[in-house]
Amino acid sequence: MEYQKEKSHHEMSIDTFKHEYITDGSSKITVQLSNKGTILEKPIGRIIVKNSKDSVVFSEGYNADSIYSKTTANMVYTLDDNILWPGQYTAYYEATFAGQTISRIFDFTVTEEENQRSLENRQLAGSLQINNSFGDWLKAHMWVMYLFIFVVVLILGLLFFLIILLWKRRKEKDKKRPNISSQKA
Repeated sequence: MEYQKEKSHHEMSIDTFKHEYITDGSSKITVQLSNKGTILEKPIGRIIVKNSKDSVVFSEGYNADSIYSKTTANMVYTLDDNILWPGQYTAYYEATFAGQTISRIFDFTVTEEENQRSLENRQLAGSLQINNSFGDWLKAHMWVMYLFIFVVVLILGLLFFLIILLWKRRKEKDKKRPNISSQKA
C-alpha cells in the first residue's frame, strides 16, 4: 500500500490485558496491540501500573518493532523486582503512532491466594528471602499495629482523665478542710 499512500490509513487499537504469574513468581502483564490500518506501524508508548493508593508500582516505556497491517502484537512486561500485594490495581497503557496517541485503562485485582503462591514461588526460585520475623508478620498484618496504637491512646486518655479526677478531688478536700492558720488568729 505504500505506493498508494492516499488509500492507506493508520489505525491501531489496544485490545486485551492480562495479568498472571510466571513460574518464578514474578508478575507478567500482556497487552494486545493491534494494527487495524493498512500500513506498517512502529508505535512507541508506555505502561504505568498503580496500586489503590495511586502510587506507581511499575512503569516502563517501549519502542515496538514492526507491527504489520492487520496483525496483533503481544506486548509482554515482567515485573521482576516488584511484588504486587493483594488489592486493586490500575494499568494505563498508551501507544503513539503516526502522530496519533491512543490509550486505555485496565483494572485488575491481585488476590491473597495469588500473592501467597507468588511469594512461595519467588522463595523457591531464590529471588526472595523471607525471614519470617515478627517485623515481616507485622508488615503483613498492619491492623495489629493500628489496634496497638488505639489501645495505647485509650490507656493514656484514661490515665489523663484519672489524674484530672484525682486533682479535682484533692482540691475539694482542701476546700472542706479548715485552714489552721486562720483559726489561731
